[in-house]
Amino acid sequence: MKEESRIKLQSVLSSLEAEADPVAERLEIYHADINRLEKMIEAHQDDFSEAEYVFSPRANRGKNEELMKYQSDLASVQKKYDQVQAKYDQINQNIDLIVEVLSSDTEGEYSKSSLLYQEQDRHRIARDLHDTALLNISNLVTKIDACKDLISRDPKKAQEELSLIRNKLSESVDGIRGVIYDLRPIEMDSKTFRSSLLKWIDQFNEDKKYKIETEIDEIFCPDHTILLTIYRIIEECFNNIRKHADAYKIHLIVQEQIGSYYVYVEDDGKGFDVEKPAPSDAMQFGIAIMKERVALLGGNVNIQSQPNAGTKIKILIPAVAKPEQ
Repeated sequence: MKEESRIKLQSVLSSLEAEADPVAERLEIYHADINRLEKMIEAHQDDFSEAEYVFSPRANRGKNEELMKYQSDLASVQKKYDQVQAKYDQINQNIDLIVEVLSSDTEGEYSKSSLLYQEQDRHRIARDLHDTALLNISNLVTKIDACKDLISRDPKKAQEELSLIRNKLSESVDGIRGVIYDLRPIEMDSKTFRSSLLKWIDQFNEDKKYKIETEIDEIFCPDHTILLTIYRIIEECFNNIRKHADAYKIHLIVQEQIGSYYVYVEDDGKGFDVEKPAPSDAMQFGIAIMKERVALLGGNVNIQSQPNAGTKIKILIPAVAKPEQ
């Protein structure tokens, strides 16, 4: 790809990302409005008993009209939300497409690939935060507002709601911590590659959802960036399993072979047809990031998978010669 074309694509990519931010903010506002209206409708419906509907229709006419207005408002906001969500999805698809085109260009220099690699990570992190933490927290703020009204009418229900909110808030905090932790494995500054990786795997499987078998050799590499990138590749593999594979067993091998670093990740999940595009944009994006990381180190990736037959990923990265003692 010519440098002029690359610059234009990078400019379009930046514009799309700038456009995505206010759209995401609008989604959060509509999402909060939907939750607020749903709570108001629920509260109004709780005010009515079946007997009141049957024996006092006139007395409740005002309440009925107010309830119908809330329902109409909810339908209107939901329609706007769906329209904005469609626009947001389209922006993200365009971003992914441009990133894929840029990453498939093999004529760029290493420094340009590094910039693209950073751009991919920025986009992934922003999307992860929006799709999980921000929407969850926005929803919780709305629920807290609803609880203010419940406290005087139904203290017991308000207490139950607050307990649920607390649990959800803890989950959101854990999610944000996970994103922050993924930005940089700080432990690698003071620990070995193997111990850092094992600690991350323990955190990944904190809820004991997976049966994970590991064969991790200690890797001694004079280039810390290479170790960090291998670490990231394994993170990406495991995160793809968690998001898309619906697996139980995971087998990880990390070895330093003659002239190369070898990474093998196998899961018993639902798999996919490697000859076709990945089943979801998010999964396709995750695979693209992983391949880009490996390509930056001059390595290659082999993915073997079939529907309902799990997935095997084999990665070979050229080893760096150790300095003579």
